[in-house]
Amino acid sequence: MHRYLKDILLFGLLLLTGFILWNFFVGMTALDIQLHDAYFVLDWTSSTFLIAGLLTFFFFLARGLTRRFSTLLTNIGLIVGLSAVSLILYKFLQMLLTVSGGTAVYFVSGLNVLCVFGILLLAIRTYRHWRRELSR
Repeated sequence: MHRYLKDILLFGLLLLTGFILWNFFVGMTALDIQLHDAYFVLDWTSSTFLIAGLLTFFFFLARGLTRRFSTLLTNIGLIVGLSAVSLILYKFLQMLLTVSGGTAVYFVSGLNVLCVFGILLLAIRTYRHWRRELSR
């Protein structure tokens, strides 16, 4: 457990940073998005997932690349970060579908499919690593 303590503390610090930033920016009308004469307001869950999800994804991606995706909690952190990014992309795709179609919809849906594919690959790798750790 001690070897994963650093990952757990850094993940908690990232979530705390996301919530602090969310509390700082909540209620600001500058974060509202105006696209093609339509007015969209970001709710608190979307802004929280946007900040904490991206921070989590990029932090654990850097840790995963340096450790070659061989630690269990780094892979779990990447799965959580990719899930949050996928949720944000899905919400953005819903917003794009109400405004317009075209290449932006295909691009965002392609990114979302890549996120889900990455989640599945990381889940398989994490399960195999977890099974190998249990057999020791």
